[in-house]
Amino acid sequence: MGSKRALAARPTRPTRPATPAPGEQASLPRRREGVTFEQLPDGSGVLIDPATGSTCAINATACEVWRLCDGRRTAEGIADALLERYEASREEVMASIAALLAQLRGLDLLA
Repeated sequence: MGSKRALAARPTRPTRPATPAPGEQASLPRRREGVTFEQLPDGSGVLIDPATGSTCAINATACEVWRLCDGRRTAEGIADALLERYEASREEVMASIAALLAQLRGLDLLA
């Protein structure tokens, strides 16, 4: 997307299997309360789960997705917001978002 970087998350603990929840396309991804986000100078960030002490490094584009996981947008709505900023196909963006959301759910970072 944009600079042709895929969305990425690097967890510091094992994740649950990244299987999409039933009806994932229609769900409204929301950041789990208590998870903190720290933006790094290069645009990437770190998600910190104080309940488990685990961290998850995410790239700059994944940071944008994280911010958009406000419980008001579907994955398609998040894609729409990203497509306003990046030159990429809708299919590429949706696939990247679905993979990232599955990772974040596997880490219990989404409510």
